[in-house]
Amino acid sequence: MDWVEEVGKWIAGEGRVILQAPVSFLVSVALVGVAIFLILKAFFKERISVLDARLSHAQELADDYKNKLQGATPDEAAGAIRELQDRVRAIEPRRLTNDQRQRMREVLGRLSGSTIEVVHDGACPDANGYSMAFAHLLGEMGWRVSTPMVIGPGMRPPSGLAIAIPDIKAQTEHARALAEALRAAKIEFDLYGQHRGRESEITLLVTAPIRP
Repeated sequence: MDWVEEVGKWIAGEGRVILQAPVSFLVSVALVGVAIFLILKAFFKERISVLDARLSHAQELADDYKNKLQGATPDEAAGAIRELQDRVRAIEPRRLTNDQRQRMREVLGRLSGSTIEVVHDGACPDANGYSMAFAHLLGEMGWRVSTPMVIGPGMRPPSGLAIAIPDIKAQTEHARALAEALRAAKIEFDLYGQHRGRESEITLLVTAPIRP
C-alpha cells in the first residue's frame, strides 16, 4: 500500500536525523516534557485552589450554623423554628390567601342565594378585616351577606372562627358547603348548634382564637 510505504520512508528519514543528532533530540524531548509538566501543574494547582476555597467556605458555614444553634440538635433547632413561626402567626393579622379563596370558590361555586351573617367580635383587633374577607368572598358567590358586630360574644370558639347553625344534625346544604369550603382551604373552625342568627340560620363568627 502506498501510504504504508510513505510512512515507512518518513520514519526512516526521521530516524536518520535522530541518529545524526541524538543529543539535540533528547534535549528537545526533555524541554517538551518539562513544558507539558509545567502546564499541567499550573492547571491542577488552580483546580486545587478552587476546591480548597470551596471547602473553606463550607467549613465557615458549618461553624457559623454551629454557633447559631448553640449546640442544639437538628430536632431541637426545628422545634425552635416551629415555635417562632407559631409566635409570628399569633402576632400577624389573619387573612385569606389567594389559594384559600380559590379553594373556597371551587366548593361554593355550585351554590348561591343563601343568607348568612358574618359576625365579628369588636374586641378582637383583626376580626373585622378577617370577617370582611369572608363577607366579600361569599357576596361574590351570590350569598346575601350581613356583617354585624358584637362585643363579648356568648360563644368563644377555640379556633377563632365558628359556623353556628340551629341544629348540627339537620344541616342545610349551604351550611355543609360552607364547612366543606373551609376544610378545603385548610382553615380551622368550630361548629356550633342550637343557635339562631338575627337574620339568618347560618352565622359565621370571627373572634380572637384561644391560644393554648
